[in-house]
Amino acid sequence: QYSNVNSSYQSLKTSFETLESQKDSLLLEKDSLTSQINTLNSKVTDLESENSQLSSQVTDLEKDLDDAKKEKEDALKEKDTEIEDLNAEIASLNNSIERYEAWIEQYKATIDALNEQLGETTEEMSDLEDILAQCIGCGICCVDIEAYGDPVYDGGTNSTTQLYDLYICFDTECTTCGGSYCSTSCCGPCSCYPYFCCPYIRIRFKVVYDLDTDTFSETVLSWYWYH
Repeated sequence: QYSNVNSSYQSLKTSFETLESQKDSLLLEKDSLTSQINTLNSKVTDLESENSQLSSQVTDLEKDLDDAKKEKEDALKEKDTEIEDLNAEIASLNNSIERYEAWIEQYKATIDALNEQLGETTEEMSDLEDILAQCIGCGICCVDIEAYGDPVYDGGTNSTTQLYDLYICFDTECTTCGGSYCSTSCCGPCSCYPYFCCPYIRIRFKVVYDLDTDTFSETVLSWYWYH
């Protein structure tokens, strides 16, 4: 019986020692796993921090993108406004050009007649052409015709003669065109006959009305450039 008990004791002792050995091994493994867990937790913390930073950067980039889009849209709107303003200015200039061309056509015959009257004096013709060529860039601000003196009846020809002054007044902002004629004595605002405050040309011509034939004839007598 003692032998059996001793044998059991030895068997239990061996089992206990084996368990102790396994316990130490498990403790070491536990420590290793704990260390790995701590390392992984640290990495998780780092990754979470990095993720937070990246999220912040993404937010900043999205804001920058939105700002850039808004800036681009504002710039496009500004350009559209500038284009509209330029188109309006071009339309206004075209209207002015058409108006000036209409005035020029309206009084072209009178100017041609003046040049014909001055045909013997080439220099005077050149002066008038220079004035018109240089000052037309400044713009005509008004054209006016005024009677000069009273009409005179001629019983011999049964006609009436009346003198007229044709005034072609140029824009007061004539320094912009750079012409030698237009760059002097400008003042504003534009005011025509009888309160002139701008460079102008006065063309005096005679109109004869034939009562028998009910016709008119025109003769240019002189012209004067005021500046």
